[in-house]
Amino acid sequence: MTTNPTREEQKAEALKRMALMELPPDIIRAFEESGTVMACGDADGKFQPTDEKTLEKIKEIENQYGLLVYLSVNSELFYDSLSNLLFVGKYPEEWEMDHADLIDGYTLVYCINWTSPMCSEMGSIAVERTPSGGIIRAM
Repeated sequence: MTTNPTREEQKAEALKRMALMELPPDIIRAFEESGTVMACGDADGKFQPTDEKTLEKIKEIENQYGLLVYLSVNSELFYDSLSNLLFVGKYPEEWEMDHADLIDGYTLVYCINWTSPMCSEMGSIAVERTPSGGIIRAM
């Protein structure tokens, strides 16, 4: 029987993933010290604060699914505006697989589809680094 991890265990795992992704130290430190979820966008791949609307949705999703969101990757895909929320799930036995996926450039996300909310879903996306050190959704 699997027991759900504590919030602190999920946070420690999120910090491991952020280090594995080689995110800038200030982004990792902001999450570690205050739980700040930063956002990256396709336009320039630079980090910026996550907007209030997305933060509200993050709280809702975390409560509903027992996740811990640590980064938002915003993207425009065809006609849809998306926020891809990178998260640590509630099943620690899956975390090693998640590490392997990150090394290969893939990550689990809850994808908020702002254009068509009924199309929001969990899934896996490919991500890549930008010259500015950010993360974007690979196409």
